[in-house]
Amino acid sequence: MIGINPAPVVASYALRGPSPYTPCILKPDIMAPGSLILGAWPPNMPIGAHPKWSPAAIKSAIMTTADPLDNRRRPIQDNEKQIASPLAMGSGHIRPNQALDPGLIYDATPQDYVRESLMLNEFQNYTNLDFH
Repeated sequence: MIGINPAPVVASYALRGPSPYTPCILKPDIMAPGSLILGAWPPNMPIGAHPKWSPAAIKSAIMTTADPLDNRRRPIQDNEKQIASPLAMGSGHIRPNQALDPGLIYDATPQDYVRESLMLNEFQNYTNLDFH
């Protein structure tokens, strides 16, 4: 991002939220550099700095340390030079070094996801909205 102002910028083709399948769940979670990138982690590699963290804890650390400001310390913009909404950039631009020591994380268990799924089904039944 050296010499490029402003950076980052939300790409015109970036997916925006909310989720088309469950509109009450806001997406995306974060924005990251690159385009058309498929992320993966080899199954036998250690997680790194926090090997006992759950996937939810890792996601929390990444989201709570993301930066909503660009390299000029102004709100991140979209491709039309308007301030990008959380439905375009999530929590902001990923800052991996800060995510290693977030200070606070929100964890979730598999049971929490089961409860969320049940609540979404109840909400759907109550409102007659189709989320699928």
